[in-house]
Amino acid sequence: MDFKLASVPGGGVDLAVVAGDLQMDPGLATSALASLWTDARADADDLGDLEDDPRGYWADREGDRWGSRLWLLDRGKATTGSLREAEESAEASLSWMKRNGVARRVRAVATFLKPGWLHLEIRIDRDRRPRWDSVWAGTLEDYGVDGERVSFRLLFT
Repeated sequence: MDFKLASVPGGGVDLAVVAGDLQMDPGLATSALASLWTDARADADDLGDLEDDPRGYWADREGDRWGSRLWLLDRGKATTGSLREAEESAEASLSWMKRNGVARRVRAVATFLKPGWLHLEIRIDRDRRPRWDSVWAGTLEDYGVDGERVSFRLLFT
């Protein structure tokens, strides 16, 4: 179980607090948000001459990065290509769910709501391995979906 992260108005996430108490998340949402909102290390060719901070987790192993590369989109123009990059980055950051058997499929759909506002809809289809039943039960309790898929929306400004 994790401390619960929740989307906040205007974009971003923060710890969920109710009546002064930190909330706990027995499901997938906080793990997904942490994967998406943590900066993955950039490749050398991702950085321009003026930038030398690749960000990321210092203990990443080759082929196993933590976080997403969504932060790199802040440096570019809003194009259909950047929508595809956002989707690919989001799906890559959540690919651990498929590798570990939590999810059968992870899908991200990106759109621009208005200039400077990237909207991501994340859909996670359940894998039926019994090992993850309690995690899915906690997710479904929060999201009230049909038992096979959870969807949530994120706004990046």
